[in-house]
Amino acid sequence: FAEPQEIRRLKRGDYFGEKALLSVDKRTANVIALPPGVECLTVDRESFTQLIGDLNELREKDYGDRARGAQRTSSCSNFLELLLPSGETVDREFQTIHLQDLEVVATLGKGGFGRVELVQLSSDHRKTYALKCLKKQHIVETRQQEHIYSEKKIMMSARCPFIASPPFSGSDPMKTYNMILKGIDVIEFPKQIGRNAHVLIKRLCRDSPAERLGYGKNGIMEIKNHK
Repeated sequence: FAEPQEIRRLKRGDYFGEKALLSVDKRTANVIALPPGVECLTVDRESFTQLIGDLNELREKDYGDRARGAQRTSSCSNFLELLLPSGETVDREFQTIHLQDLEVVATLGKGGFGRVELVQLSSDHRKTYALKCLKKQHIVETRQQEHIYSEKKIMMSARCPFIASPPFSGSDPMKTYNMILKGIDVIEFPKQIGRNAHVLIKRLCRDSPAERLGYGKNGIMEIKNHK
């Protein structure tokens, strides 16, 4: 038998044996821990399939592209690779990306606080990402702010190849304001806000300034006399 050859040395955050999640073929390499020892997190094929699903099924999953006549420009494997780069790569890659640069392709999942969308870069449809959207109103109503902050901190501090690290987060007040104006006719108000208040808010928050209450010749008196 030939003498074993060292292929590479792994460091914190690296992973090995991922092909075992796809097949039962015998591995051709041994993994040996160096002094003073190492701690590994493991996932078996059954757990992986239950949590993530079969990769072959994910590759063939239809996200509505066929109905729209669109062509898929990225495979599932590329999608997973983009979700799981090193922290330094994430920082460099996302420094110039803004929310308006992303296009929603499909909804990956829904939860109690929001949903996760599959998005792609407008300038390069080969690059796809998972974008988590949270309902701030529901989070505040259920007093889960600290829970959300903790989740964000954990995801940003984790250095595991199976955990995606958020490249950017937060809100731009003007973007939020403009989104409210564009969607004011379909916005949902809390139950404690009456119908008259609904009408007043909607008339004040028109997307076109010329349509807003108080824009006319009577100015602020239009708002004061509103019933």
